[in-house]
Amino acid sequence: MKEKKTRNSIYDDAEVNNILKEAERNIADQNVPFFAIEKEHIMPKLPDVQDPDKAHHLYYGLYQKLLRKYLPKGDEFKKARKLIRDEGNVFLKEGKSTGRDSRQAYTHLMQKAVNTIIDWYNETKGQDLFGLYNKFKEINQRYLK
Repeated sequence: MKEKKTRNSIYDDAEVNNILKEAERNIADQNVPFFAIEKEHIMPKLPDVQDPDKAHHLYYGLYQKLLRKYLPKGDEFKKARKLIRDEGNVFLKEGKSTGRDSRQAYTHLMQKAVNTIIDWYNETKGQDLFGLYNKFKEINQRYLK
């Protein structure tokens, strides 16, 4: 029996797992040194308001920068990167797959997305891409009901 596809995903969970596991096999080859990330050091607690300048910094300076640094590089892993980015962007757009721009998400949502990446990295040393995908999927299911 084929697993149910969620939202606008073109992949079922088994396909997502296969794509991300294949990409994980190649992470070690990219020689990204592991060091624990201190959340408070790079991102202090922000008030729950919309601030375009802070949103820009959080999105490009932290969220995208962390994803670029820790997701596998190369054309062969484009699908894996897209799956994780799409799941993170659904969260930033508060569960909407169209009609919103994740770059202008509320700062508290961006902070939660950055914390999710940092927690994943500290827990797995960046070696479990399916784990990061699932973290975003779980917070989408739990937080965006």
